[in-house]
Amino acid sequence: MKKVLVLMATYNGEKYLEKQIDSILNQKNIDVSLLIRDDGSTDNTKKIIQRKMKLESKISLLEADAEDSHGAMINYYKLLCIAQTTVASRILCK
Repeated sequence: MKKVLVLMATYNGEKYLEKQIDSILNQKNIDVSLLIRDDGSTDNTKKIIQRKMKLESKISLLEADAEDSHGAMINYYKLLCIAQTTVASRILCK
């Protein structure tokens, strides 16, 4: 079975987050892991992620420090640097 690491950047996404996570993890014929980086959400986003993490070991959460919250582009960039799973991320993050 092929393995896939999905990168998800979040910020105040509580409205759709749970369905989004479920949809990603319920893919057929593929082993999916989910790496989430939250960019300082002030709603229930982090609580939802933490609750899902207790139920599903394939979810990992990275939280940005207050000084490290800079929007979607930087959030995804940080995920790429941490994931180190593609040639592009290895080139970008050296």
